[in-house]
Amino acid sequence: MAGYKVVTDALREEAKWWNIRADNLSEIAKNVQGTNLDTTAFFTGDPITLGLSALSAVPESKAYQEFGSWTEDTLRQGVEQFHDLAAALEKIARKYDEAEEVAEIDLNKAYEK
Repeated sequence: MAGYKVVTDALREEAKWWNIRADNLSEIAKNVQGTNLDTTAFFTGDPITLGLSALSAVPESKAYQEFGSWTEDTLRQGVEQFHDLAAALEKIARKYDEAEEVAEIDLNKAYEK
């Protein structure tokens, strides 16, 4: 039953594609990991009063840190989900192959004497 072969090859190629994307996303996640800006990076006041006025930048700094953490978590989840998707596609391909083997065995029995 050659019809399944085309499907399983396409599924396996698609699984490879998702694994490559997961690896690429993993590299991005590594680069994002631990990125940090000090509170002073968000200060927009008079440099002379930096020591006293830096507290005004705390909310922005906190928001930046929270967004950075969220971004890193989201990227890591994407890596995991991309690998899961690839594994599911590979499993589907195996199931098609198994079904094909069963069908071939059953058809061969029909012609036995």
